[in-house]
Amino acid sequence: GDSIKTKAHQSLKLALEEKTGEAFNFIKCGGEDRTNQFREQWTDGANVFALAPGIIVGYERNTNTFNTLVDHGYDLMNQFEFIEEYSQKGFNPKEGQKIAISFQGHELCRGRGGARCMTMPISRKALTH
Repeated sequence: GDSIKTKAHQSLKLALEEKTGEAFNFIKCGGEDRTNQFREQWTDGANVFALAPGIIVGYERNTNTFNTLVDHGYDLMNQFEFIEEYSQKGFNPKEGQKIAISFQGHELCRGRGGARCMTMPISRKALTH
């Protein structure tokens, strides 16, 4: 019958690259500074939601994470700038476009969790590699 096969990998990055045949560039939550990494991990800096490939949403308080995303080619917009930019013309992300959208979540974070935790994916494309 059906069985599950497991295989140990040196890292998640290497496992993903092997499975997909694609190269991955992991971006560190909080940037390069260890103290900022710990702080922003605690404040859900890594807990972002992908609206589309390359388009992510996260808490604005994680400034070091957003600065690191900008260093990796993301355009940074806050929630109001994003709505103003796309409310009239619609949002159709271009191939390779990268936008990091920050939002205020002062009350939301009291229950713990970030943008990803507050969403429920309905369907995903199956990995075909």
